[in-house]
Amino acid sequence: MACPDLTTGATGDWGTGLILAGRETAMQLTRSQTGNGQQALTIFAVPKAFHARFKVIQTNAIRSWTLLRPEPEIILLGDDEGTAQIARELGCSHIADVERNRYGTPLVHSIFEKAQELARNDLVCYVNSDIILMSDFIVAVSRAAQVLAGRGFLLVGRKRTCAIDELLDFEKADWEIELKDLVRTHGRCVTYDSDFFDVSRHPSVRHRPLLLDPVADA
Repeated sequence: MACPDLTTGATGDWGTGLILAGRETAMQLTRSQTGNGQQALTIFAVPKAFHARFKVIQTNAIRSWTLLRPEPEIILLGDDEGTAQIARELGCSHIADVERNRYGTPLVHSIFEKAQELARNDLVCYVNSDIILMSDFIVAVSRAAQVLAGRGFLLVGRKRTCAIDELLDFEKADWEIELKDLVRTHGRCVTYDSDFFDVSRHPSVRHRPLLLDPVADA
């Protein structure tokens, strides 16, 4: 299981932070820059088949997204086993058909285009399907949107990985506190790639026909 690596404190006081790249602006959000304003967000993802450990880690992740406030719109893409079912159970939208290459690998531009066509919000975020999001993720994303209001931007970040092999009890009032403590103690950065991408729905933001790595969220 993984959690974003945010300087705003979503998993502790560590990490490279949220890197914000606009047409004329590039900045790193720090704790002192976060605000209280919150903005509606659409989250979209392409889950793997819900088998074995992937069923647990992806269910934990997607359930955590449904608890964000304000409640985000969630769009799950792809037709791998279990995706349609989890979408129904958690009240998410589902797009089964995405463009793939001849090896079956999803194409990033198809995923982003289909999600943005369906999205109700101006701020959209692709997240790997094993990423648990917590309440201050929305604060950080909203701050980015405020700073670059009216301009296209891309926001990226990475995760800290922590082994969680059972379903989390999200009914517990302090689940976030317990999880942050766990990640602070046992979490580690294992890659330097990006694990989520927030983008504004703006004409300046375009996506090349890139491949989505099918093992990126393993």
